[in-house]
Amino acid sequence: MNHSEKENKPPESSASFWILGALAGILAISPLGEEPHLWQKLVLLWFGWLQTPLDWLDLAMHGVPITVFLGLGIRKLWLRFSVNSGIAGKNPKQNSRNSNR
Repeated sequence: MNHSEKENKPPESSASFWILGALAGILAISPLGEEPHLWQKLVLLWFGWLQTPLDWLDLAMHGVPITVFLGLGIRKLWLRFSVNSGIAGKNPKQNSRNSNR
C-alpha cells in the first residue's frame, strides 16, 4: 500500500466498534434472566452432548459474534502497537539489501 492509498482510506470509527462489541456481548449472554445459551452450549460441547444441528446452530449464533469481536479487538491492538513500535510496513528483503551495500 503506497502513501496515496493510505490517505484515501476512511478513518475507523471507534464508536461503531464498541457498539458492535456491546451487541455481540448481549447476544453472548442472552437470555438475561437464565443461564446464557452460550454457556449452556459450551458445557454441552465440553461433555460431548452437543448432537443436534439446532444445538450447533445455537452455539454458532451466540458464539461467533463475540469471537469475531474479540478477534478484531486483538487485531486492532496488534496493529496499533506494531505501528507505534515501527514494525509494521518494514520489508525484510529491503533491510537485507540495504545492509549489503
